[in-house]
Amino acid sequence: MVSVQVVAHPTSDLDSSLLLLNFSGAEFLFGRFSEGIHRALADHGPVKLSRIRQVFLTGQTTWTQLGGLPGFLIGVSDTAVKNGLRVFGGRNLPWAIGTLRGVQFRQKIEVDVRYAEKEIVNKFMTVLPVELILDEIDGLVDAADDGLSCKIESILERIRSTDTVQSDTFTRRLLLPDTRSSSMCYIIQPHPTPGRFNVMQAQLLGVPPGPAFGQLRKGLPFITASGTVVTPDMVIEPVEQAERVIVLDLPTNAFITAATKVDWLRTLQTSSPIDTCELSTVMHILGPDIDPYSEQYTQFMKSFPSTCKHLLAHPSYVPDTITVSRSARLRTALGLLSPTKFPQSHTASERKDLLRSDMAIIPAIAEPLTYSLDLDDLRKQMSSAIADTAPSLAARIVQQDELRQSSPSDVECICIGTGSGSPSTFKNVIGTIVRIPSREGYDSVLLDCGEATYYSLRRMYGAAGVVEILQEIKLIFISHMHPDHHLGLLTFLDAWTQVMGSGVIYLIAPVNIQIWLQDWSQIYPKLTVGLRFIDAEHLTAANSPYDPTSIEQLYDAIDLASIQTIPAVHCQPAYSIILSTSSQFKLAYTGDTRPNQGFAAAASNSTLVIHEATFDDALLADAIKKQHATVTEALCVAKEIRAQNVLLTHISPRYPVLPDFMCVEVQQRVLSARQVLAYEDKHGEFLVRDISEDDKKWCENVKVTIAVDGMVVKLSEMGDQVGWTEMVQAAGSLGIL
Repeated sequence: MVSVQVVAHPTSDLDSSLLLLNFSGAEFLFGRFSEGIHRALADHGPVKLSRIRQVFLTGQTTWTQLGGLPGFLIGVSDTAVKNGLRVFGGRNLPWAIGTLRGVQFRQKIEVDVRYAEKEIVNKFMTVLPVELILDEIDGLVDAADDGLSCKIESILERIRSTDTVQSDTFTRRLLLPDTRSSSMCYIIQPHPTPGRFNVMQAQLLGVPPGPAFGQLRKGLPFITASGTVVTPDMVIEPVEQAERVIVLDLPTNAFITAATKVDWLRTLQTSSPIDTCELSTVMHILGPDIDPYSEQYTQFMKSFPSTCKHLLAHPSYVPDTITVSRSARLRTALGLLSPTKFPQSHTASERKDLLRSDMAIIPAIAEPLTYSLDLDDLRKQMSSAIADTAPSLAARIVQQDELRQSSPSDVECICIGTGSGSPSTFKNVIGTIVRIPSREGYDSVLLDCGEATYYSLRRMYGAAGVVEILQEIKLIFISHMHPDHHLGLLTFLDAWTQVMGSGVIYLIAPVNIQIWLQDWSQIYPKLTVGLRFIDAEHLTAANSPYDPTSIEQLYDAIDLASIQTIPAVHCQPAYSIILSTSSQFKLAYTGDTRPNQGFAAAASNSTLVIHEATFDDALLADAIKKQHATVTEALCVAKEIRAQNVLLTHISPRYPVLPDFMCVEVQQRVLSARQVLAYEDKHGEFLVRDISEDDKKWCENVKVTIAVDGMVVKLSEMGDQVGWTEMVQAAGSLGIL
């Protein structure tokens, strides 16, 4: 028995269309894996990640369509090994995995990745890949290297290993094997399901349990003690025929003609004699430029049997539902207390209605739509419910609502993602924008760019608002090569390029990032045109004389007075960054690190310190082992710096909604630091000292804020998070979260 269900459709914060085939608990996914897909599947819907056996990627081998695959594989890596997970896709898929050779994964990913070049047969179904290849050829084409189609770890090790004495793996790009424009589609033929053995009927006919049952199941007759001949058809129900499913992925109009030339109802070579070619469902994953009601496409759809159902996965014909609903509910609840810090998420205007047709065409919408939210109604429901159950909170809501007014021009932090390691329901991976006022508006800096950073921004600000944000970005800083800090960079830069055209953007990052971007520039040729890359190592004190033209131009672009990177105490290479503007604003960002005395010295008297606080103090041993910082360690580093404002971020998913340390008592933490940090390693030893009167005065004046996804906070608003924990508790008790 097989069920067919749409589990993802394209929205502002997710660019995926996915179809789930469930064979009584064995699950198979077909479609696009954009950034954010693992978080979406984990948050809602019928997909059980531990039950996924195989993934079939559709469409083109572009980062837009498979950028969520690395994060997905990291998230399911433990169960994937147990289930023998395999991923199939286009001929360039092994190359795409090879581009990750510079990524520092925390664990091995033992998952098979294969070019789907021929029929794929398992006990549940036969899948025929159909690769639509356009006639025009953009460059030299070589046959796909199927030798790379194996476990991801083997692919990466093979690429990392070279026969040369001095490996140049990271100084040259990995050539794209096939430059033809192609798109992968699939014909899926589920195998017939054997009929159920009717035990009660067999016993009534005199068949004893045991070997006799097995004999009948094998198709052999059985003679009872009374001489009655019992044949299999008397006790076994008829075979259940399963109908065919087709998944089409046509990114542009150019692929329609290619699709019309395919015999989609052909008999598969490995089909059973009793397989049926009857077609039940066709899923149409279409690019935005395709008009599904054009004469050409209508005729193509009519070429399929009139009895089949057409699922239309087109961004203009599906609702812009919020993908991770519980996170949106949290932001809405906190927005009641702090409306200026949590602007309401945007949803696109109404999508197009399907036109009347004599064909069964329905929008390919993920089901169940438990995450479909009307945010205005939700806010009203929350206000009403809390007024009845939590009067003290209700009074604060009224007060905040009356005080709502825009703050004057000020430095502003946009907390896009605040989590660590991998995405979770309430926290996406790390990404922070600091908007610095300038003569022309804002000069903005993006600090790390985890998976789905761009899509999260698009949800926060809408299509028009995100364009303004992109136009302000002058500098991107990537601290290190762990995937949660940079897998959103390709999509972000591609979106920036589409908005800015011939503009210039600066990127400070480890050198492996540059090679990664060069690999993908073979598919996105405009990606690096306006990009000015600066190796983070060249801005360290040890390399301070290194001052190329791009660094000089960077100073002018955001009116810098100084900029410096500091080697972080984390994986190698990893960096923190400190910059000052001519307007006396000083920003210090740690990235991932243990407490770092060199960073504290260089960041002295910073206006804003953004420090990682992955763990609370009880997990100091974990912080030391994984080279992260605890809350008290972060506060003590800020104390040494004499920071005016502190934003704590990169919070472990073990704190699911709001962290236990939400209401930070700065003075209490700092005063008790000697006891809390009694088992410090060598990196944190400089924090363990007697507290001076100046330290106490700093504790009284500093403004500390815990970062929350979707929070927008100006420096003038830092430090006020009173009532947030109470609000979450109230929302939870009301079933809102």
